[in-house]
Amino acid sequence: MRLQCALCIVLLGVAGTAGAQNCVLPIPFQYEFQNNVAASLSAPGAGDPCALSVAVNSGAGPTAAGFLHYQRPKPLASVRYGFRVDASALANLTLPNRQLVLFSASSPVVSQGMSHVLEVRLVGSSPNPFLFFASAADGIAPVFTAVNLTQSSNVIRFEINVGSGTAGTVRYWINHAFSDPPDGVIDRSGAGLNNAAFLGVIAAEIGLSSPTTLFRAEQAGHALLFDQIESGDDLLFFDDFSRGTP
Repeated sequence: MRLQCALCIVLLGVAGTAGAQNCVLPIPFQYEFQNNVAASLSAPGAGDPCALSVAVNSGAGPTAAGFLHYQRPKPLASVRYGFRVDASALANLTLPNRQLVLFSASSPVVSQGMSHVLEVRLVGSSPNPFLFFASAADGIAPVFTAVNLTQSSNVIRFEINVGSGTAGTVRYWINHAFSDPPDGVIDRSGAGLNNAAFLGVIAAEIGLSSPTTLFRAEQAGHALLFDQIESGDDLLFFDDFSRGTP
């Protein structure tokens, strides 16, 4: 989908159902949150899929965030997500102390001091930033994986599998379809993440959160664009999006 602004709707409210826009929010991401950011939803025409544009405000603090999110009634042990993120409007994102979270998937429990099954960060580097995956495992720290990017606009897809031993994995695709072989598998060299203690994915968010101090200082007003959002979670919402059923 081309990112156009024929229809731009400012996200309304602080944390609620994103139901005021005429574009179609991607299932299951039916809620929005914003704090100290300029954020909008847009589409080429009414009824087309929404794209999210979000930029930190000047002087924003560490809680600055703008993202789409959802929560399900019970966790999924295996789920896929994908989205395109265009970082071409960011300036001087060349050092690793300029970074932010693009995606996180939460567990219904806190295990070993962690609540995220997977967190994906965009980290400054030259000539292009890189992705940093933090995958929950059975150790005292997550498994960290750096993935180089060759361009500023990228389609990121990944599959989270929560289970014992080798059943626990994260697979990822960069600018490739799910039908292609994955570009990488995070499984501790075949031993598996053994992440069953986390039970599965109970909630997820896509957008901008946890920006570092130098990212906020240098990127105020520079928007990240998110579109082509997809998920294997077909959670159905009803009753004005106040509840869901698997």
